[in-house]
Amino acid sequence: MKYAAFDPTADQPTPVTGWYDADAIDYPSLPDAAERIEIAEADWPHRFDTPYVQDGQLVAEPEPTVAEQLAAAKAAKRSELQAGFAATIAAGGVSDALGTPHLYPADAESRADMSASVVDSLLHAGEANWTTEFACAPVDNADLADLSLVEHTGTQIQQAGSDIRAWYTAQKRQLKTLSQQVGAVSEDDDAPLDTVAAIEWTETNL
Repeated sequence: MKYAAFDPTADQPTPVTGWYDADAIDYPSLPDAAERIEIAEADWPHRFDTPYVQDGQLVAEPEPTVAEQLAAAKAAKRSELQAGFAATIAAGGVSDALGTPHLYPADAESRADMSASVVDSLLHAGEANWTTEFACAPVDNADLADLSLVEHTGTQIQQAGSDIRAWYTAQKRQLKTLSQQVGAVSEDDDAPLDTVAAIEWTETNL
């Protein structure tokens, strides 16, 4: 005899929890009669095509409900938005503290270095010739591979720090706003899956 085990307390269709070929294997024990159904010999080779139980019969996996599809779409969209945010931050932010737009790194370590440089500039506020080096590059056709250490005055590093922080905060706010839009979509809306799909990451420019 061959059997498919299942949870009789679960809503049906419910997934098969185990397959038993008692003709080929001497099992120490089998699920209780209420927790298994017998499978015809002819159906055994195709059992994986019908891995659910309903009303004592094997059935195919049911189509996901709108609610299940929407939950999956929302999870995927949140991951997509997070990836878009991360890519934007990894590409760096722009400040014109040096008089023309320059690209600055904006990863966590660089933001911490920027904050430390700003604090250092405030500690040396009375020194007219004080400068500090910070990595950046003219923004035209630049990427992070083009960065080099550039001298900044106290005023310049403070402005760059303020600009990059404001830009970073704007991206965080954008991520939160878009994520909230995803969360607000309901299965009762018209075309909820299309609504979720239409929400896309875009960088916020100040």
